[in-house]
Amino acid sequence: MITIYTKNNCPQCKMAKKIMDRSGVAYDEINIDTNPEHIPFLKEKGIGSAPVIFYGNDEDFIVGFQPEKIKKLAKVMVKKQWISITLL
Repeated sequence: MITIYTKNNCPQCKMAKKIMDRSGVAYDEINIDTNPEHIPFLKEKGIGSAPVIFYGNDEDFIVGFQPEKIKKLAKVMVKKQWISITLL
């Protein structure tokens, strides 16, 4: 599962979500402006900017808007979703 940490009025956050949406990848969004209780978790990881995309576990993440990395992640996740659906 993917979790994207976002902020209000963050164009980079919107662009990261747009890549995932266009790829059809499901994700949970946590807005740290409306849910500030998640900020200490991000700070523990040394993260001070948004967006942050966590995938796999709490140690695998992309910080900031990095389109090529986000597209690559989306491609991998779409493939995993397709395999899961095929196995059903």
